Amino acid sequence: MAKCGMDCTSCRFALENDCPGCPYCTPSENREKLFEDEECEVGRCAEEKGFEHCGKCPGFPCEALREVSFDTETGDGGNRLMRLKAMKDEEFRLKRRRLAAPLTGGCLGLITGVITGCITGDIPQMIAAGLAAGIGLGFIAGISKGDK
Repeated sequence: MAKCGMDCTSCRFALENDCPGCPYCTPSENREKLFEDEECEVGRCAEEKGFEHCGKCPGFPCEALREVSFDTETGDGGNRLMRLKAMKDEEFRLKRRRLAAPLTGGCLGLITGVITGCITGDIPQMIAAGLAAGIGLGFIAGISKGDK
């Protein structure tokens, strides 16, 4: 996939011209320009900002990316925008899941600590122990699901 989200395996230009793929996905010393003297504004921008792809940019989707996506020669009718949005949504969902497991564990630990503290009469220590255990278990549960 190119920085702009283009699926190079379905790119008409790539198929017709034996294209090596997005030059901005390779180190600059090994880069070949796709077009004689032109650079891709979108690829260069993503590289300069240090993004793996445009979907990671806070300004996504920018006007330049929209223009490339709907260009009559190299565009894909907006498919790359949808692809990048789906990737961005998936990354957000995973981040939210990584936070949810420890928070859920902490809440359960707090409740367990309060209940145990009420029974034993040592509420502050039991709350602290319950929170620590719950958050730890939450992290372990998150990691075991693959949410590193």
